Amino acid sequence: MEIIALAGGSWILLGVIVVLFFGVVYGYYTIAGSGISNSPYGKVYGGAPGASHGDDPSGKDSLASQTNWTRGTK
Repeated sequence: MEIIALAGGSWILLGVIVVLFFGVVYGYYTIAGSGISNSPYGKVYGGAPGASHGDDPSGKDSLASQTNWTRGTK
């Protein structure tokens, strides 16, 4: 069985591709890499008035009560 001969710079190219792959994975799938977190931006003059109340991963507003909603029928 023969071992496939590779060109001189192919190991360098393979190393660059592997490093770029892990860089993209880190950037897309980690909070530190993407900079997107669940905590809202709640500065005093930030333009997001409800941001100081915290977050909910489901996206629902925890302050809005839905128990008295009637779906338009009364």
